[in-house]
Amino acid sequence: MTLKHSLVQKIGNAIKEVARNKGSKWWYTPHMAAASRAIPEWIPLVDILLEVRDAGIPLSSTCELIKHLSPSSRRIVILNKTDLANNIQLKEWLNTFEQKNCLVFGVNSHNKDNIKEICRS
Repeated sequence: MTLKHSLVQKIGNAIKEVARNKGSKWWYTPHMAAASRAIPEWIPLVDILLEVRDAGIPLSSTCELIKHLSPSSRRIVILNKTDLANNIQLKEWLNTFEQKNCLVFGVNSHNKDNIKEICRS
């Protein structure tokens, strides 16, 4: 066993031990809780809401705090990581969101041209 492999294994075991001791919610820190409380207060004050979702799992990657908001011209859904998603399923998801009157874009955030295209739209 190499030294590098041994170190990786020790780190992995330490992470598993912390997760076992603290439970599944141990990563939900106070600043995340504060942000979760602030989101509903700030939504009415913004001009445009960009909701970034994972293109491979667009339904399960939605933010629960804004899920109840109706589609509008103020809300833009960004499906990120299009380079990793199945192209056929991605096209179906884009069509589904458009049929629900959502303004939706598929992007690869590592591609600057994709980001510029959103800004021009």
